[in-house]
Amino acid sequence: MPDNRSQPRWEEQPDGSRVRRSNGIRIVDRTVRRAASGAIEHLVTWEDGECTVLMGLDAACRPVYLTRL
Repeated sequence: MPDNRSQPRWEEQPDGSRVRRSNGIRIVDRTVRRAASGAIEHLVTWEDGECTVLMGLDAACRPVYLTRL
């Protein structure tokens, strides 16, 4: 029997996550999504033990890239 009900729409949250309710369950998606342009505007680095961490931020200072060197 096919399910003709569509999924509820995601609602964007101020912290960058998105939320929807499905069957009374609140689902939160905190997956980091790239900015519309995908451009890295700022680079931040720091030492973490023996590694250097590199984080790229978009124009709104949200992380769009993270790596350890």
